[in-house]
Amino acid sequence: MNTEMDQFRLNITLPPSLILTLLPFLVYFLYTQILTPLLRPDLRQIPGPVLAKLTNLYRLALVNTGSAHIHHQALHKRHGPFIRLGPNAVSVGTPAAIPILYNTRTRYSKSAFYPVMGNVAHGKVIPTIFSTQDEVVHEMMKRPIAQVYAMTNLKTYEALVESTEELFVKKLESLADEEKAFDLGAWMHWFATDVIMEITFGERFGFLERGRM
Repeated sequence: MNTEMDQFRLNITLPPSLILTLLPFLVYFLYTQILTPLLRPDLRQIPGPVLAKLTNLYRLALVNTGSAHIHHQALHKRHGPFIRLGPNAVSVGTPAAIPILYNTRTRYSKSAFYPVMGNVAHGKVIPTIFSTQDEVVHEMMKRPIAQVYAMTNLKTYEALVESTEELFVKKLESLADEEKAFDLGAWMHWFATDVIMEITFGERFGFLERGRM
């Protein structure tokens, strides 16, 4: 029996030449996938789960739960305004960062999260004003419609927003008076859609009136 086991161990022993061949790949993997994410000087001081520092699979697992935002809030409550959620991902939970991150004068490049939201035509992804990462393309696409979003124009939409807002509040008050449970998220979605439709086409879709899509 011992002879058979010894022979089995001998058969599965890797030859030294193969070990030497695989060793650089193993070192490269450990350096790039373990040491670099853990020790990179710009992010290593930011707290967060150890697994999140090594792989984006942590974020994927959170999203798969359907309640990633609850986990993020718990992490921020425990560690503070900055949480590392991936090897190159940081969650920022402080209003003080808004004028820094969304400052139009000091732009930050969009991540690879955005291109997947581009339109697809003839099998190719077509960039949109929202999905493009190229600032030159973004400026070119924004120029023809920039005036529409000027503050002077936005103020003219207030009456349209207020009329839909009044209907929205009345519907919520009616539900409250009837002591009925309802999905606030769905109602917010219908409200936003009806506002956009009234501004764009001058007439709501009627989601709020019907209480459904």
